[in-house]
Amino acid sequence: LEIVAPLTTPQQLLHKERMRLMLQEKARLQQQLQQVHDTNATLEASVHDTHAKSTTMLADIEERLNALGSI
Repeated sequence: LEIVAPLTTPQQLLHKERMRLMLQEKARLQQQLQQVHDTNATLEASVHDTHAKSTTMLADIEERLNALGSI
């Protein structure tokens, strides 16, 4: 009988499994990063909107105070 080496060694199987796990983790991290980017964009838009509204409110209040000051 002739002993034939396995087509895939345990080391090769381990390497293949590590690569699979790393690619799976990479995909998970990319998805998580995209969610962070999306959330950040939403927050930036909200901050911009709030700043614009508060600037308008402040200008209105100052205008009313100036009108009262001239009485």
